[in-house]
Amino acid sequence: MIQKCTAVIGVLAAFIIITGCSSSQGKKAVQVSKIVISPAKGQVKVGKALELFARGYDKKGNIVYVNPVWKIESGAKFATLDRNTGERVVLTGKAQGTCVISADLKGVSGTSSVEVKKK
Repeated sequence: MIQKCTAVIGVLAAFIIITGCSSSQGKKAVQVSKIVISPAKGQVKVGKALELFARGYDKKGNIVYVNPVWKIESGAKFATLDRNTGERVVLTGKAQGTCVISADLKGVSGTSSVEVKKK
């Protein structure tokens, strides 16, 4: 029984090593050609939160993972972001007004406009 278990473990270890090595060979880094933020236009009340999601696309239109840098481009006095990197951020309304948020990855960016309304 121990010999069979040892043989199975050896085969599994070899499989993991082989597939791990072969899957990383020959792959090129995917170039992001477009970032889209959802929602593109949103509304949130003062004191409330709105999740924003960044989705990356390659030149063929395939969805790709992105880890962009987020920033409030204009209207920073109207809202705050909970973080500045990642696929998703949470915007919290501070005061009535409109802000523009961007998500940028290596010079490719998308924007969203969020209107902060009174409570």
